[in-house]
Formats: sequence, structure tokens, C-alpha cells
Amino acid sequence: MLPDDPSLRIEPGGPARVLAVLLPIGAILLVAVGSARGAMARTAEDPLPPWFVAVLTVAGAAVLGWRAWTQRATLDRHGIVSRNLTSTVRLPWSTVESLHCLHRPGVLIVEIRLAGTRRRLRLGPATRWWGPEAERMIRDLESHPCAGALVERDGP
Repeated sequence: MLPDDPSLRIEPGGPARVLAVLLPIGAILLVAVGSARGAMARTAEDPLPPWFVAVLTVAGAAVLGWRAWTQRATLDRHGIVSRNLTSTVRLPWSTVESLHCLHRPGVLIVEIRLAGTRRRLRLGPATRWWGPEAERMIRDLESHPCAGALVERDGP
């Protein structure tokens, strides 16, 4: 990190990669099990053909898997830009109250708490398996000139 360019780019960690792979596989298995049970046979009550719903299920899971794989966050002198699983947010530092590092079973989650509201957003790409990689993520956040003062730890 250079003093004149205090940007920190965060790439997705292991949990996001696992989710990116499991979402499409789970959708394909769901459709395969349904097909094996005869769920693809159209009845008079079906508003849409079952194959259409199956294709939408697999396509939706593929899109979510792609979003999980391509999550990104950038922390610079102006604020945070975070592309999470389902949304992208741009937050100036004046709206960020804290970056709360939560220790959950097996993972580190970084929560963005917004000033003056009870609203909380996840910094999705910062989610890490607990261990050296999670500690490195916390140190990177703490060493950022703008984010460092806002980092709060919860747990070990």
C-alpha cells in the first residue's frame, strides 16, 4: 500500500469459492432428483412447463455462482466499493461507522455498520476461513489509513 494511493483490493476467499461451486451443482442435483421422481411431467395445474422452471433454476444458480466467484471489494481514500453475492454498494467513509470483524464457527465475517442507522452490510469478499488467512485479512484492514480506525474485533 503506497501512501499516495491507499487502496486495498479484496478478492474472494475460500468460502466464496466453495459457494460458487456448490450453487450450480446443487441446482443440477435438485433438477435431476426432481426429474427422476417424475416432476418434469406437465399437469393441467402447471402455470409454466416444468422444464422451463428447471432451466431457470440452473441458470439462476449459475449466475449466483458466478457472482460468488467474482466478488470484489476496494477500499480507497474515498470509501468502499463492494460487489457482493447479490448487490454492489458504494459507501463514502462518512457513512461507515465501523468495520466489525465477527468470528463465527469456522469463518471470519466483516460487517459494515452504517452511521446513524441500524443497517449492516456484509463485506462479502472479506469472508475467510478462520486461521492465518483471516488474521491476515484483519491486519490488512487495520493497516489501511481510512479503514484502520474503524475496525472492531469480536471474538479471538
